[in-house]
Amino acid sequence: MFIDDVLRGTGNVPIYQGLALYRMFNQDIRVVLLCENKAVSHRWLLEHKINKIDDIMDYTVPGIHDYPALDLVKYVRSQGKLDLVITADVELSKRLIEEGMDTLLFLHPTYLRPEFRPDGRQGVKSWAAIEEEIDKQIEMSKDDKRL
Repeated sequence: MFIDDVLRGTGNVPIYQGLALYRMFNQDIRVVLLCENKAVSHRWLLEHKINKIDDIMDYTVPGIHDYPALDLVKYVRSQGKLDLVITADVELSKRLIEEGMDTLLFLHPTYLRPEFRPDGRQGVKSWAAIEEEIDKQIEMSKDDKRL
């Protein structure tokens, strides 16, 4: 499952339907999350309370050449059984199907009006205050046995 455009939308906004899909699959099967940068994506997942993570892979794995997303999926498939790839990239979906891989194309509409976006509310906190609160909550959740 690709993090970008399935779990995380433009501007680092969570896509709640994608998160629900992830949690549904993650209850019973191993889900490998794919991304461009593992460290940045792992932090984003923790910020959004996604702490049941089986594995995250990024473009630093061997064999990444012309089409990084496709090469990354091929690498994952070379490491073991791959049942399904979930992506929002139409071109990648086409190529995965041509490679004989089962693919779920996740399409989510963008916000039509800015005021409906999660970051479009009035009275938004300063970015520094938000970062401080996120850091505090991540530190508190690390040792919480309930999560």
